[in-house]
Amino acid sequence: MDIKEIDDENMVEMQQVAANPDVIGLMKSHKINGYLTYEEINEVLTGPEYDSDKLDLIMTYFTENDVKIISIDDEAVIQKTKTAGIDDIHGSADNSAQAMDESRGGDPVKLYLREMGNINLLSREGEITIAMKIESFRTSLNARLCESRVTADMISSIRDRLDNSTILLRDVIASDMSMPEDEAHFREIDESDEVDLGLEECPASLMTNDEEMKRKLLVLFDRHLQFYSEIYDKQKAAGFDVCLLDNDNEYQTLRQKIVDNFYEINLNEKRLAALR
Repeated sequence: MDIKEIDDENMVEMQQVAANPDVIGLMKSHKINGYLTYEEINEVLTGPEYDSDKLDLIMTYFTENDVKIISIDDEAVIQKTKTAGIDDIHGSADNSAQAMDESRGGDPVKLYLREMGNINLLSREGEITIAMKIESFRTSLNARLCESRVTADMISSIRDRLDNSTILLRDVIASDMSMPEDEAHFREIDESDEVDLGLEECPASLMTNDEEMKRKLLVLFDRHLQFYSEIYDKQKAAGFDVCLLDNDNEYQTLRQKIVDNFYEINLNEKRLAALR
């Protein structure tokens, strides 16, 4: 999903949470008391509409708005210290542990909210950062796959079998609307098989399109192997020194060309999985 789409979707979800009457009531209570209790949240957020995903969103909203959530035991301590005129509140680890033990075996929603309150949830910025890292890693992985000798060997093997018509076109590239992918046919054709491709039943236009696609694919395969050969020669000339290659503009241009060509080949998922 696009980073902007992720940001827009999260913004809409947060706006929906902010407009929730139950959440508005809890925020008013927090403004008055300076905190919310897990028990208070549990009493308000009841009903089947508050599933785990909805509760996650609400807790994220509370976190982003610096809502302090405490247990009922901590509330008693706060009230007691207020009565005694003590301004600084120091929570007790023993009380927290005891409260946690008491909640076990009780209301599962209460336990869930208590545990979620101790976890820092991802913000929108955090999700965007992770999405960018994933995309960067995917791009880097594809580039490494394209430079791999294993990929070149596989491309060469598929190219020869496709040229000799011992493998079906749909077993190589990702399927589209006009050519559905059938997992049962994902296999190479053995020479001993009596294969009926049903050519007499295929429209002439479809057969022509398949031949054109086959010729285009063979050109792309040959181009990939040529790029790989040039890249390997560059690596060998540089003594496989990564620092030298990173500063070689011609080498970086070749890398980009082989990546673009690899995307244009559009191998199906089964072929890509064999490389990863």
